[in-house]
Amino acid sequence: MHHRSYERLGAEWDSDLEVLCVDCHEAQTIEDTAKSDVGIFLKLASQALRAAPFSSIADLAEDTKQLCAQHHVPYDGHHVHRALELITGTRLKRVWRPPALRHVPPDPEVISAQEAHEILCRLGIVGGLRPMPRTLTEVEEQAAHVAKVRAQADQLRGTPPPRSPRRPLRERLDAIFAGTEG
Repeated sequence: MHHRSYERLGAEWDSDLEVLCVDCHEAQTIEDTAKSDVGIFLKLASQALRAAPFSSIADLAEDTKQLCAQHHVPYDGHHVHRALELITGTRLKRVWRPPALRHVPPDPEVISAQEAHEILCRLGIVGGLRPMPRTLTEVEEQAAHVAKVRAQADQLRGTPPPRSPRRPLRERLDAIFAGTEG
């Protein structure tokens, strides 16, 4: 649907709208834009595209910016990017979002490991399966962490303190900048 006029946007009259295919709509939009403020930028961006048809959008924007300077056209980044979107067809389309996942209630009939094994045997899938490694419970994880921290603390207690006391960072930096510390 192409808007001939945006005067009554949201409450359009039939005469404000025109039904066009996607390609025709794009061509009409470019034609309408050529008559607007974006028109000069559309011409310059088209010239940049003809000169370097395999350039990236960033390079085309830079080339268009240089053409603006050459032709003494005040640069307007928004209009240049709009023109580039039109001539390269890179306008962002409506972003597809996957449908929201519906809540699936848990299966009331939980099967045992033995039953699962039997089903997999019947399907011929059991050959490469190995039992899952046992995972630690939260309490076991916390106990392992505490033991590790205690071992590290014991190791640190057993090491001698540093040989010379460290000076505060500010003093060391002042000495370095003064040239008295090497």
